Amino acid sequence: MAAAANKRLIALVREVPSTFHKALSSAPGAGTIDVALAKQQWQGYVSALRKLVDTVHVIPADDAYPDCPFIEDTVVCARGTAVLTRPGHPSRMGEVQAVGDWFKTAEEYAEGALQLQTLAELDAEATLDGGDVLYTGRHMFVGLSKRTNAAAARCLQRAFGPSLPVVPINIQDLDGVLHLKCLVTGLGPGALCVVDSPAGRQVGERMAGAVDGVAYTSVAVPDEFAANVVSIHSDTWRGALVQGNRCRDSVNLLRSAFASSASSSSSLQGAVHELDMSEFIKADGSLTCLSVILEVPAR
Repeated sequence: MAAAANKRLIALVREVPSTFHKALSSAPGAGTIDVALAKQQWQGYVSALRKLVDTVHVIPADDAYPDCPFIEDTVVCARGTAVLTRPGHPSRMGEVQAVGDWFKTAEEYAEGALQLQTLAELDAEATLDGGDVLYTGRHMFVGLSKRTNAAAARCLQRAFGPSLPVVPINIQDLDGVLHLKCLVTGLGPGALCVVDSPAGRQVGERMAGAVDGVAYTSVAVPDEFAANVVSIHSDTWRGALVQGNRCRDSVNLLRSAFASSASSSSSLQGAVHELDMSEFIKADGSLTCLSVILEVPAR
């Protein structure tokens, strides 16, 4: 994929360990995770991602951490700053080190294109899963959940500064919701995808009420897992990864939204990649969980 005029997109992913069947999960059927199939699905995900970004960096799996493919939870990135998190479940805290090691050896970090901070150094009481953080370009919404606390939201306010409003959104009272991005993700500048459910509608109302009338358009989809979309933007829209299996109505709505967007065109609809991530769904995983997108200056 050719780089945009002034920016380059890097995707950071982590391989699937042989212990993935032991991943944390509240989903029925979690014990039936097929690790071999999960690795195939992960390869398909990475192959699709390579078509939409300039570079994909792969961090090796660690069998000591069954949830390590869910790399999104370990780091929050925006505007050239990365904050290493402190995941809210104790069994996942060790996943962060390998991600931090990658940043410290990355050319972009050495060149000063990426600044790195650590949540634990900002506040030892803060816990944060990256799946609770939705960066829209205008705001950074932070879901206050069972895994992410108010101290973490305050840390992000300090890390990203006054030019990026950090907006806490309470989701602890929404039954069965693990992370904010289980309910809502970004489609493009000023556009969101929200699951059409009581919880999705509630979180949409809370987000709208928290940003003082700043307007976001939204696409409501009927399938919970289809609401989690990886939509890739730099100077222009590059494409998207969507959950396709058993989510036909949702996929059709998303394709229509991308086709009508001012930042895309019908010729780009081939860049909407439909994926079946059944084994990751069994582990409470969604599409955004499996990658971190970094935007850095073009070389």
